[in-house]
Amino acid sequence: MSTDEALAAMTHVNASSLRFTELRDALSSLHGIVPKNEHGLLSHQAVRYVLHRFFQQQNGWFIKGLALNETQSWHSNSSAKIDTPRIKDWMPSLLQDQLEQGPMQHKGTDLAGLVQLAGALETLVENEARDRLKMAYKMHDLPSDRRLDRTGSHKVLRSFLVTFVVGGDFPWHDLKEVDRRENIFANKYPDHPELMRWMGEVIQEHRHKIGGESFGTFESLLQTALNIEKQYYLRADRECESMKQALMEMESKKAGRVRLSTFYNRSISSTFTFMETPEYLKALGALDDSDPQNPQVIIPNYVMARPNCLEGSNIFAVCCRDECENLLAKVESQFQSSLAEPKDIVDLVSKLSTETVHAPRALGAELIARLEQVAAQNHGQIPFHGRLFGQWMHHAFPRECPYPHRTGSTIPLTQEEWESRKQSDAMASMKEMQEIVDSAVCEIDAEGKMKGICEEDESLPWSDEEELLGVQVISQSRAAAFPHTMLHLEAIATPLSVAMSLMAVWALYWNYSSAKNQSGAGKQDVLYVDHISQLELAQRLAAFQKALALWVLAVVVWALDLPDTNVVGWTICVYLMVLTGRGFRNRKTCTT
Repeated sequence: MSTDEALAAMTHVNASSLRFTELRDALSSLHGIVPKNEHGLLSHQAVRYVLHRFFQQQNGWFIKGLALNETQSWHSNSSAKIDTPRIKDWMPSLLQDQLEQGPMQHKGTDLAGLVQLAGALETLVENEARDRLKMAYKMHDLPSDRRLDRTGSHKVLRSFLVTFVVGGDFPWHDLKEVDRRENIFANKYPDHPELMRWMGEVIQEHRHKIGGESFGTFESLLQTALNIEKQYYLRADRECESMKQALMEMESKKAGRVRLSTFYNRSISSTFTFMETPEYLKALGALDDSDPQNPQVIIPNYVMARPNCLEGSNIFAVCCRDECENLLAKVESQFQSSLAEPKDIVDLVSKLSTETVHAPRALGAELIARLEQVAAQNHGQIPFHGRLFGQWMHHAFPRECPYPHRTGSTIPLTQEEWESRKQSDAMASMKEMQEIVDSAVCEIDAEGKMKGICEEDESLPWSDEEELLGVQVISQSRAAAFPHTMLHLEAIATPLSVAMSLMAVWALYWNYSSAKNQSGAGKQDVLYVDHISQLELAQRLAAFQKALALWVLAVVVWALDLPDTNVVGWTICVYLMVLTGRGFRNRKTCTT
């Protein structure tokens, strides 16, 4: 996949296309709720957040480069021509940079731009699927420009599915090799007959939709192949649920957590492969080490972690979906806003149920107190898209909602990526796991169950660090608390900044002019009483020129709207006060 191909995808979905309308309808609700910046647009971070949630909800896709806690920067040099497999890491950044070089001028992204980005990512997925399908045709030496019969169609789509499941790692040189490798896959893949049955259902569904006489062309098989990629999360959901149930059977007294020793002991004594090292689990955000003597695996964080994803594409991975998304969507739908009062949230959440939480229920006093604490940190209201509310939801639904770590503190790497970057194993050896099991604070049996009575604190960790989806959430909270004051300040901010800027220019000129008047007409090196030296005058002139150049640069940057307007305005204000103070000081010195 090339950079040019990625950029060409930006123009594939236009405003008049049916897909544009479908995407706009699907994205409009979330777009309307997520906080906007001062221009009424989505910030870089908000765009990533919306698209990440959208593709997770729609297809269970983890778009590589979109997650907020990834280490790759969202801002990149979009003019760089890079043609490398690592394009998957900076693809979203490249696309958004290209979009914002247009009419938005880096102010943010509107709904149309959001749709264009989503459409571009879908186009890239389609292009990749097209290439993989062409390869499947070549595997069986079949022409892609002719309609295939039922047998030929199934052969091609089966090879497409196999290469998707193995992540493209399918070397071949002739049909005999293809058959040999597909037989190996059939013997090694768990529940292979069920996988083939599911593929047959997807094929039959699309055949029925377009009509049997139209099925078998390359384009019809491409749409079937895309349906396989888009619906694979339905199969993954069943596997994810099985994994969650296995972990819940080992749950400690802390809800939604499994002791690391129990986690490893289950892998040693059974067919489960819970073998990630503590360091790798920590990087994934799946390890709670708030009690160093008793580290525990966080169930929802582990289930959603990258080692449990299907890396079937260079653009996305199929991961276990965030069960908390459904709960958050109900909260957003109820309030149609990004903010709400604590008491209203308590009333709603007490009525929400999951497979592990029954409703209606009475929320505990500590949980309610935590929510009020979040409101106190956010001017009396709860921002839904903040870290603290996510943490509160984790306390309310510890088996469904992941614990929200600080942005940048976790790295969603695959096993291969971790081992390549860290030069250390991602999986623990049997010896390492046994050492942790033997050193466990509480004794456990072969099934991972604790023997006898084991003292353990049941409370979940809590951190007061807030992170909001853009600073505009704070301003919205303040606006809600002080609507007339905020409206008045926003109305006078720009003219006040302009006035301060003009005063700064006047102060610069006055500083130099007063020095020139004091210099007199003489050329002697040092002048006394109310005169200053020519050397000092030259120094003031040079300082004036440098300051004026700096001011001009600041005005240009401000005019282009690159920084925050209020920051620049207050900077100019401080600059003005410093210059004025210097002027009075110099005048006092000269008249002494």
